[in-house]
Amino acid sequence: MSGSKEQQLDDDEAPKKGKKGLIIIVLAVVLLGGGGAGLFFSGMLDSLIGKDKKVAEATDGDASSDGEQVADGNGTDAKKEKVPVAFLELPEVVANLQSTTGGSSFIKAKITIEAPSEEIRVQLEKNQPIIMDAINTYVRELRPNDLKGSAGTFLLQEELTMRVNKAIHPNEINKILIEQLLIQ
Repeated sequence: MSGSKEQQLDDDEAPKKGKKGLIIIVLAVVLLGGGGAGLFFSGMLDSLIGKDKKVAEATDGDASSDGEQVADGNGTDAKKEKVPVAFLELPEVVANLQSTTGGSSFIKAKITIEAPSEEIRVQLEKNQPIIMDAINTYVRELRPNDLKGSAGTFLLQEELTMRVNKAIHPNEINKILIEQLLIQ
């Protein structure tokens, strides 16, 4: 009888050791896979896998995708030239929001306009009252739910960009930058 008890104890320990080993192996595989993925997506493995060479080959040509000049036309590479942009900070926008519940809500925003050139920025400055009127008119029609989350902020940027472009037609801006947005 005592022999069967020892044999039974050995049988119980064998599955426990097997489960622990399996858990350790699975955990090691998950950690190594996660670490490898982290290194890959962070760009630390780019030099090892030759990604830099592929990126350099893909960007060779007359111009890159964002309009920067890469070649000077004689077959030699020129320095990349960034197109200058200009910024115009607008006065702080504070307005009441539409409310369906009867309570009062307001928005407070700090907005900057990115213009494609200094000349356009000067035109924006001259037309600032018209721009502020277009912004305030739109913002006062918003409800707090319209501005929820990043989708609401994106929609606000797109709508304001469209309205400012309409106000300064035929000139156009690059985009609206929302530096601060408070909704209460």
